[in-house]
Amino acid sequence: MEKFKKLTIDQQAKFVKTRGRYLSIRENRHFLIDLYCVDDFFVELWYSPNSVGINQIRSFKDIKLLEPYLKNIDISGIRIFN
Repeated sequence: MEKFKKLTIDQQAKFVKTRGRYLSIRENRHFLIDLYCVDDFFVELWYSPNSVGINQIRSFKDIKLLEPYLKNIDISGIRIFN
């Protein structure tokens, strides 16, 4: 992840879109945020509907930061077996 952080924002975006696995999307006030898993860390790509391109990229390993995405997961179709 440290090598990733040293890349430019354009290089990071390209790396994520080619090597990452898309997981989810969420909204945050003025942004749409795509979540990807890349190797052993997560990456958020922040987009503003009012601008072109990516506004911010955040990478992390702390799974607590995945909490905002949990409300987007529908588990109603999962059947629990006893």
